[in-house]
Amino acid sequence: MEQNNATTEAQIEEGDKVRKDGEVYVVCWDGISYKAEKPNDTFDRIRFKDEDVANGDVELLDRDAYVTDEVKELKDQIDFDELTDALEGRNGLRKSKPDADHLTQYVWRMAVFHSGYKNEMPVMARSWLQTYLDENGIDANVGRASDNAGDEIKNLLENTVDAVIMHFGRNPAQAAERWNGLAY
Repeated sequence: MEQNNATTEAQIEEGDKVRKDGEVYVVCWDGISYKAEKPNDTFDRIRFKDEDVANGDVELLDRDAYVTDEVKELKDQIDFDELTDALEGRNGLRKSKPDADHLTQYVWRMAVFHSGYKNEMPVMARSWLQTYLDENGIDANVGRASDNAGDEIKNLLENTVDAVIMHFGRNPAQAAERWNGLAY
């Protein structure tokens, strides 16, 4: 039994997903016991130990296999070259909102914010994304009360936004670095 626990302990890492009672949580700390939170909800959390995984009370989800059908569907719709062409301006990333679909507008707004081009909060971006998902029949909620599919989609698009920013030679953390000085 202890050998199984040692194997389980070595397998669990920060960022892994676990399932308990049908709900998915993200491991955000490990030590004597593990803490896991629901994505985007730091108030809904569980604690568990290696024994809980070993006896099946908590299921460790496969890192590569846990992707919702909604995320797979959206991933198939994203054409990176087409996206970067729509976001190309005269000197790199365009400064004005593209006349394109709501997904492209979402990626553009998040890219100009995180790259430091625009420092106003991207308050409309999430509604553009939700509109795109609804128009394309993707069953996910990315609003304040997002579901698991919505959380996975936001994670996918966060990586896409970073890739777009780097494609145009900008730093994806520029805005965070600017705001960091104001946080203290």
